[in-house]
Amino acid sequence: EAVLEDFWNSWQDLANDPDAEAAKVVVQSSGQAVVDAIDDLSSGLNDLQKTVDSELKDVVDQVNGLSDRIATLNLQITADPDNNDLLNERDLAVRDLAELVDISTLSGSDGQITVMIGQGYTLVEGGNIHELSLEAARSETSLVPDSSYEGEVQFSGDSSEEYLLEFVSDGADGTALFKVSTDNGSSWMSDENGDPRLFSASGTADNPTTVGDIEIWFQDGGTSAHSAGDQYAVVPKTGLYWEGSSGDVNITPLTTDQGEDVAGRVSGGQLGGLFQTRDSYMGDYLDQLDTLASSLIYEVNAVYSQGAGLEGYSTVQGVYAANDTAAIMAHSGLAYAENLSAGEFTLVSMDAAGESSTATIALDPDTDSLEDLAASIDAAFAGGEITATVTGEGTLNLEAASGTTFSFGEDATGIWAALGLNTFFNGTDASDIELSRTIADNASSIHAGSVSEQGSVAAGNNDIAHALIDLSNETVTMRAGDGTTTEQTFQDYLASLVVRVGTDVSTAQTRHASAESLSTYLYDQQESISGVNLDEELTLLTKYQQEYEAAARIIQTTRSMIDTLLDMV
Repeated sequence: EAVLEDFWNSWQDLANDPDAEAAKVVVQSSGQAVVDAIDDLSSGLNDLQKTVDSELKDVVDQVNGLSDRIATLNLQITADPDNNDLLNERDLAVRDLAELVDISTLSGSDGQITVMIGQGYTLVEGGNIHELSLEAARSETSLVPDSSYEGEVQFSGDSSEEYLLEFVSDGADGTALFKVSTDNGSSWMSDENGDPRLFSASGTADNPTTVGDIEIWFQDGGTSAHSAGDQYAVVPKTGLYWEGSSGDVNITPLTTDQGEDVAGRVSGGQLGGLFQTRDSYMGDYLDQLDTLASSLIYEVNAVYSQGAGLEGYSTVQGVYAANDTAAIMAHSGLAYAENLSAGEFTLVSMDAAGESSTATIALDPDTDSLEDLAASIDAAFAGGEITATVTGEGTLNLEAASGTTFSFGEDATGIWAALGLNTFFNGTDASDIELSRTIADNASSIHAGSVSEQGSVAAGNNDIAHALIDLSNETVTMRAGDGTTTEQTFQDYLASLVVRVGTDVSTAQTRHASAESLSTYLYDQQESISGVNLDEELTLLTKYQQEYEAAARIIQTTRSMIDTLLDMV
């Protein structure tokens, strides 16, 4: 929080002296500090997830090892049902297994036991076992009986979530619509009205659809069509699978939005706890950090991109690309397309003689494509003062004529921030946030003012600096990867994240202490009934030995008395 506060304060210092090089260096330094802090948090959480992955492998190996031992003991007990040593060893193996994963057991008439996990998935049955395995990111297909679709879902990126895609209409790639769930269908991603949010994915990797933290497309579908009800499960992370007779079954622990365990998945034990730590806790922290970083990048850029320095640009190329430059902005795959709105923006050119030309251009992201935008800019500067070009990478490049420069003016659409033109930050989330190359390389390029109606920037102008200071206290839309939004200030959002982490830690410590106490109590109860206390047994043995010796002496004395009495007779 202090790092972010320093960033806003640096803009106040620049506003006080907009042309001071030292103040610009402080803005550059504080901006880099924000980048470093977010990157360190993101890297740290990712490293913790990798550590958990390593621990998961060890636990799965232990589960399989104990399952194999129980199966072996089952066979041995069948051959020797009265062998208490074997029975005790199997009981200990079952207890050790129960610490690793939530299990249930059934006893058979032959002395064998069946061990099950989750919703009846058999782990041990007689002398046979079904092993668990950790599998890399993958996808699965489940088509309705009359579906004719011949392709398969493809994806890129990783996430702590699972994504269930279910088509709600018939049609080919790019036309059929599907909804998405992150809790195996218990709930669906929704729009502002609470209705299921609908997506459409193309059949090419060049134009994927962003869903949460990943990009999705369908491949090799040919002319076949999706059918309503077709489902595709995308697991963009290492998952837990049960070895079934007809293939592996996904039993990775999963919870609903209400925090309840999803049916058919494993829960409990070290295995469940590790998955919950990796996905529900670390994953959620990363998602919230990404939301903060993404919102900070866009909102700062949306303000900063409307600013200008004393010197104009000769050429500027955007950093955010559209996957489909001919598609309307809303469906182009542009990273911040959802932040765009219909409106107008201005560009100002200045020739060598100091003559300016200002153009106000309209944009509607629901009807205009990136190519349309470039054409509109070219039409507005018919004299060639500024030329707009869509690059092969899908970005927009602006170039001034020889001897001419240009500046960015007011923008009510958000297009400059969405394209990465004249921006302060680059990136889209916590893993790739960085200062723009221009600012990182040269603090002097930082601007605090805005261009006037006459096309010039007056020395001492601090409009943009003040707008950024105001932004620090403004309520902005925080847009998460799943499409949900919240209205908060940056400081409040960050504070809520810090509070949540603290609350989770406190809750985990309380639950651990409670579970440990209950476990100890139940263990002691079990031991008092069936266990062996060596100290107690030694005391009883000594007592019984002494009683035996006393009884022997009584018998001996009695016998001696009888012999004496017989002699007297």
